[in-house]
Amino acid sequence: MQYPAPTASETSTGIGLGCVALLMLGLQPLLLGALLQEHRLTVEQLTLAATLELLLLGATAGLMGAFVPHQKLRLIAALGGLILVVSNAACLISNGLALVAGRAAAGLGGGILVWLAVALITHGRAPARLSGIFLAGQTAAQAVIAALLPITFMPAHGANGGFAVLAVISALSIGTISFLPASLPELPKDDQAGGGFNLAGWLGLASAFLFMAGIVGTWVFIDPVAVLAGITPAIAQYTVAVALAAQVAGALVATLVAHRLPAGITLVASCVGCILSLAVMAGRPGDVAFMAAIIVFGFLWLFTLPCEIPLLFRADPTRRAAMLLAGAQLLGGAAGPQVTGLFATETALKPALAAAAALFVLSAGAVLVALAMIRKQFLFEKKNQKTFTN
Repeated sequence: MQYPAPTASETSTGIGLGCVALLMLGLQPLLLGALLQEHRLTVEQLTLAATLELLLLGATAGLMGAFVPHQKLRLIAALGGLILVVSNAACLISNGLALVAGRAAAGLGGGILVWLAVALITHGRAPARLSGIFLAGQTAAQAVIAALLPITFMPAHGANGGFAVLAVISALSIGTISFLPASLPELPKDDQAGGGFNLAGWLGLASAFLFMAGIVGTWVFIDPVAVLAGITPAIAQYTVAVALAAQVAGALVATLVAHRLPAGITLVASCVGCILSLAVMAGRPGDVAFMAAIIVFGFLWLFTLPCEIPLLFRADPTRRAAMLLAGAQLLGGAAGPQVTGLFATETALKPALAAAAALFVLSAGAVLVALAMIRKQFLFEKKNQKTFTN
């Protein structure tokens, strides 16, 4: 089934807006940590701010993917950008729960722009490749700004220096909205699924949710896991930077090969690779083995996500399930730490890693069941076609 594809400038503009919307995800440890040191947030409020922003991002992108038509895209983008500007600017003068509310509002505005980026990617000629570009772009942008803020605006202005930069970038991004298409063709509904999409599509989304839950549920404990594993402190301090570099590499490789790989097998293999990485981390592997596990984990993180799109296209050729992918991934990322955190203590993190491994097992299982259903539907349609021809 073919859909009119947006132009390169339209798609790149949408992807750029999506990258702006997700900047804070890479800056949360830096800016929220600064707010904690400035006594503008308590630990509980910091956790609430981070969680609500991610939840609003995922819920907004998901609900809009399910219910909002692809009309008046420039107006919708302007609304999302304006909310992002105001919410980031409001954080300059906020403390406590007011600041938490500001981050929640930023999640709402960011979710609108992420929905827009996903819409343009889904309608594109090579969605898996575009998704890889989106992931690489957002991660690289987060890494660059996270590296620059501590040596530019934050020494003199603290957390406000970071939020001012976010507000300015958000405002500048609104100026690119004229390059967006006014609308996109609506995706058809699957009559056999009651106007929505089928069970295989839901299983594909469940797999994406579980995969991101396992990823982020592990990621939040990476530093203490390194300490408990006995990694040399001088090596451990580079863990996050190495993982981010591996993520960018994974996304770039995905842009080149994701559309050529068998999606289902790739997703299952990635889950197995993540489980093996966790097994290495859970032992006392030594510096080299631990960093190798971190590199594999970071690489698979962003390499795998674009491969979820082809699976959803096979499960639901209308592409409606794919429109919900970003929401499922973001919500999974928000849920992951809540799940693995149930099994974590300050002195024992192996149970948390085991819980993350279980999430990867469930993700792979959802993929395998979805593949079985896709194959069953294919054989059924082939049989009916043969009967009709005869």
